[in-house]
Amino acid sequence: MKYLILLILFFSYSSVFAQNGLDASMLDEVSMANNGQLPKQFIENNVFVKAEASTTEAYVGQPILVTYKFYTRLQAQSKVTKMPIFSGCSVQEMTTNDLLPEIVQYKGKTFRVHTIRKVQLIPLHIGTIILDSASVENIFTVYDKGVTQKQINQQQAFSHDEVFTLYSKPVLIQIKDVPNNQQPINFSGAIGSFSITAKLQKNTDTANENNQLKITIVGSGNFASIVCPTITWPNGFTNFEASSSETVNKLSFPNTGEKEFIVPFVATKTGTYTIPSISFCFFDANSNQYKTIATQNISITIMPALENTIDNNKLQKDITNKKYFWIVPALALIAGFSWWFRFIRKTQPKKLIEEATIRIEDNASVLTTAQPYTTVAEQVDVLLLNWNNDEQFFSDAKKIATQLLQQNNSTHQQEKLEQIIVQCNAALYASNKSIDKQLIVDELKNIQAE
Repeated sequence: MKYLILLILFFSYSSVFAQNGLDASMLDEVSMANNGQLPKQFIENNVFVKAEASTTEAYVGQPILVTYKFYTRLQAQSKVTKMPIFSGCSVQEMTTNDLLPEIVQYKGKTFRVHTIRKVQLIPLHIGTIILDSASVENIFTVYDKGVTQKQINQQQAFSHDEVFTLYSKPVLIQIKDVPNNQQPINFSGAIGSFSITAKLQKNTDTANENNQLKITIVGSGNFASIVCPTITWPNGFTNFEASSSETVNKLSFPNTGEKEFIVPFVATKTGTYTIPSISFCFFDANSNQYKTIATQNISITIMPALENTIDNNKLQKDITNKKYFWIVPALALIAGFSWWFRFIRKTQPKKLIEEATIRIEDNASVLTTAQPYTTVAEQVDVLLLNWNNDEQFFSDAKKIATQLLQQNNSTHQQEKLEQIIVQCNAALYASNKSIDKQLIVDELKNIQAE
């Protein structure tokens, strides 16, 4: 991608510039005074390429603005013949295709200035960066040796082209490491000026439900080095891997914008908790100081898990045996499809599902006015039929565990149930494919049996 950008820039600027002259007659006078030639010193005083850096001394990770400009005050046809290459740093292009030349005063002379290339550099290690040169070829049309003013007036003068290729002079930038003394332990390399905020998706939540903490860092500087700050979670909170996104204006120097981190988490116990202030450290190159910013403490209230998390209305209606006759073939069809699908994937626990199906069929065949599937064992049997549907399986398993947690007073069993809920959340919200379904089924059965 880097070389593609360079190629595009090369062809963009290698096309011939518009006539650059601010003083076309000066060429004629100088060439006639020097027998049809242009002195090198005269050209270099009136046409040149210049590399400009925002600083000649910087820290590792500190953004540096580098601009290559072409200055001219003579009539010529000019084109870029060499673009600079950078090493020892990351490069972000800031040149735009619609930049128009500027008229500027430089050392008492008026110049037309074209921007050849504009980049933001991020030094990667200490040492010296030598800015590579850019070159511009200039073709000047001048009168031949011996041409008289009379011939010029009568348009009988002959002319020829003279070519001068001009190069930018090297620019050295010294790169040093950030100070080691009193460097905060949470400094991750960010250099610039920033502010930080944090807020919850839900300040009042329900136990075992998914929530999010959003951290936003706003400012200017090196956004690439900003990582998610460390968060101190209260007991009973389980967090998952953070995701990040950024909105940055890459044509401003230094870059300005914001970087956002989304951290999913689940709280398993009821109560009111405080997420302590979240701090972020950066180095301010302007003041040569480390600065630490922090959010406010965040309060969150966790309510008890919702009752009837399992839809018992669909399982406990007062119906007759006659209305249940369809269940046996329906369950057989579901079991048959489940067996076939698992056989294709080679992951179906056939014996478990077969035993669960028989128990469900037996329960359905003797029903009178009893309410079916009211025990945990029966719910686990239904859970097994959804073995191939990960989302349904872990959702049902979480509901069963949550129901047991509300009814169980054993600390040992409560810890196991909370662990099952965490595993289900990891599978549902963090796409964790390594969760052992068989272990969850066994744990639910064991908890019920104890």
